[in-house]
Amino acid sequence: MKAKGLYNITKFLPFAAVVISFSLVTYFYMQRLSTGVYRLDHYLIWIAGCLCWMYNVLFTAVTFSSLRNAVLIACIYVLFLCSLNSFPDEHSIYAFITLVCCIGIVYCLQIFFASKYYLVTTIAVFIGCTIQLSAGLSQAYRNNWESLSVRGWFHNSGYFANYLAGIIPLFVAAVFKSGFKKHVRVFILAVLIAATFILVLTMARAALIGTIAGCVVLILAFTKRANIKRRMVIGIAAILIIPVGTAVLYQLRPASASGRLTIYEVSAAIIKDYPLTGVGPNRFSAVYNNYQSDYFKKENVPVAKELLADNTLEAFNSIIQVLTEYGIIGLLFLIWTVFQMVKRLKTYKESPEKAWLRAGSLACIASIFACSIFSNPLHVTPVLLLLVYHLSVVLPKSTVSLPAKRFYPLTVFLASSFSVFCCYYAVSQLRAESKWYKASEFAKYGNFADAERLYKAAYPTLKHNGDFLFNYGAETYMAGKYIQSIQLLERSTNYSSANNIYIYLGDAYAALNHFSLAEKNYLHAIYMVPSHIYPRYQLIQLYKKWNKPDLEKDWTIKTLEYPIKVRSEFVNDLIKELRNSIKN
Repeated sequence: MKAKGLYNITKFLPFAAVVISFSLVTYFYMQRLSTGVYRLDHYLIWIAGCLCWMYNVLFTAVTFSSLRNAVLIACIYVLFLCSLNSFPDEHSIYAFITLVCCIGIVYCLQIFFASKYYLVTTIAVFIGCTIQLSAGLSQAYRNNWESLSVRGWFHNSGYFANYLAGIIPLFVAAVFKSGFKKHVRVFILAVLIAATFILVLTMARAALIGTIAGCVVLILAFTKRANIKRRMVIGIAAILIIPVGTAVLYQLRPASASGRLTIYEVSAAIIKDYPLTGVGPNRFSAVYNNYQSDYFKKENVPVAKELLADNTLEAFNSIIQVLTEYGIIGLLFLIWTVFQMVKRLKTYKESPEKAWLRAGSLACIASIFACSIFSNPLHVTPVLLLLVYHLSVVLPKSTVSLPAKRFYPLTVFLASSFSVFCCYYAVSQLRAESKWYKASEFAKYGNFADAERLYKAAYPTLKHNGDFLFNYGAETYMAGKYIQSIQLLERSTNYSSANNIYIYLGDAYAALNHFSLAEKNYLHAIYMVPSHIYPRYQLIQLYKKWNKPDLEKDWTIKTLEYPIKVRSEFVNDLIKELRNSIKN
């Protein structure tokens, strides 16, 4: 009785945390992108995941199946990579913790799906999407229906579109659910129409392709009892529609699609150098731009192709992303896990009243997967939580043992230790991020004395965060502390590969009259993103200071002859100055 009473009390804690996560994760994700500092969306998932794991080990039997074995071994592999391949990069640590927490949430929601509580989670998902649609429609109206302005709370129209692709098939399934009252179905239909309209308005090709694929899967799920001829017709139609639709959508933004092909080519070089285990979890952004610089430096690439390049943080293809970060071994683990999920899906006997929900979630998973072939939706935490929800619906657990006895002390110890570590790590990170944010605000207004005090206080905790190190190093350069700036910026290159790091390194070395090192960094930044004029301009100023008139003239001519990708007042001023220098 005591165990059951404890179960009745504590089961609400993880459930409440999960519902709160679904409700607030999009808001905190927006805050992370807008501030560039606070990562509250991750911490929210960690809290929910730790509570779910404690619930799981206290109130469910520890059993091993083929699927759980695959997931367990995959987690051990990721931990191995974090410990030996990419330690102590914060991005890798975040990836591992978030993965484990998401697995805990899935396992917990699988149990809740067998009870009445699953409806609350589903309603939270629906309400969250409705809020985002309201924000998206408001943005579209205020900005004359400009596609890039429709972002919801996602800071980017493509991310917003991926989110919609991960839930639209569920709305479609809900519309055809016969058990709903008429006014509920009308409301769901209205939301579905609005979501489809917003999705089309964003012109996000990956999300459109994903939604089409998800709806095809939904049709197949609804017609699984139909005769074989009807299912063959639907399958053939899908085979024809998806590639044709992909070709049509490619024509919407052919330049962008060509840019993706360049990313795939450069990523292939990374995979070639790290074939088995990759560069480490969540470290694509730490190495990619360096390879892009080498690619444009060595290859005879047309200027039109160079103009499409920019600082790249994602592979825009889930398979390539996995191969780059986890290697062939990681991809095999992923395939094995998906195979075990499909086997589990085939053996589960669904209840008729929940058939629409499972069909809708299955279609949403297919939609997210299709999106990930042309984008990277799982780096967007709200989309990641959507996938967690859909997996728990598609792969529910029907029985609960109170309490678990097999391996009970070991699992409680592991879950408790993991939870304590996550809480301590999140609190320390959050405190350091608060100091970082205040320091950047002080520096913005020229108060570097107070800014440096806070930067130094945050440094011991954030010294493996590339963004923090770049921010700190750039502010230190602006304060005239060039040696310290170089130390920080050089350290940041271990965790980030944005071309701004190398521009500031070039500036700092030039200020110390280390001309050859300044030249090396400027050239690296130029070839990293050839269309950016500022590093070219800084290189020309370096040659002027270095008293190398031939190189100064040569690069001035090259810069003036190079096409301008994006015009602005700043760019025009630089071009004007370079033209005047040629005349003189």
